Amino acid sequence: MKLNVKSFVLTMAIIISVPSIVLFVWSSLNGFGLIIVKIFESVHPSGGLSIVENLDSNFLSKLPGVAINSLYVIIDSVIIGYAFSKLYNFLCDRFPENRE
Repeated sequence: MKLNVKSFVLTMAIIISVPSIVLFVWSSLNGFGLIIVKIFESVHPSGGLSIVENLDSNFLSKLPGVAINSLYVIIDSVIIGYAFSKLYNFLCDRFPENRE
């Protein structure tokens, strides 16, 4: 059975990005999960709008960092979902089931 690439990509984007956005907002509000956000921001540059760098400021100054990190998560999840579904479909074509 092959995967529908568009549906799988959309599902991956939703499943991965929604918890990440919640984590970014929650970390901006009270500092929960700050180590995970710091690791994420070390891989994805956000300029001076980082959540970690603006930790001592108010929530509104952290919103651009939350938006930038959320866009990175959405883009990453789309790329990963697309690559996985294409690889899965390729392997399904290469190794068909033997039904006799």
